[in-house]
Amino acid sequence: MVNNEDTEETFDWDEEQSATALEPRRVIHPREKLTLIQLIKWALGPLKPAKPVYESQQNLFRTPNEWPQNSRYGAKRRAKRIRLRKRLLTIKYSKRIGVAISGIVIVGMLVFWAKFAVVYDIPSYVQVGSFQNVEAYVVYKSWWFGPPSFNLSDFSNLDPTNPELSLILQLDHYRDIITRPNEIVFVMTKNTNNSDN
Repeated sequence: MVNNEDTEETFDWDEEQSATALEPRRVIHPREKLTLIQLIKWALGPLKPAKPVYESQQNLFRTPNEWPQNSRYGAKRRAKRIRLRKRLLTIKYSKRIGVAISGIVIVGMLVFWAKFAVVYDIPSYVQVGSFQNVEAYVVYKSWWFGPPSFNLSDFSNLDPTNPELSLILQLDHYRDIITRPNEIVFVMTKNTNNSDN
């Protein structure tokens, strides 16, 4: 025999299940309404794991700021990150300093080539007055660019009666390096002490 009470209870449970099964899913599991503010927060917010993800798997999605402060692994990562940042900053600023120094050197060479010249190997007949005991000097040029150095011993075929005038004539429009001693910037004199000894 079948117990009527059991059949009634079973019938009631089946009715409840069938009523629930006929309801739409959005009624059984309602979702929050999606708003524009939520979309903006989701788009601009950090990447975070979904709610069903286990705690052990959440560590894979944590940002460095989300690691516990007392975590040994987090401390190692922070120290490694700081070392890498210092190394990158050192490389960055060393490159900038190197480029700046190179630029200054190139500009200085161009300026020196444009308006200055070195005169050396000065013959004895020129070493009079302000050129006495002068071995070499740097002169301010009245022209732009041109030769940056002058070796006065390279000028030959000088007139023995007046070699200074002959040298000036050979220098042509570069004669200001001798005729205008007031434009001298730096002078290197001979060491007279060694010559006396």
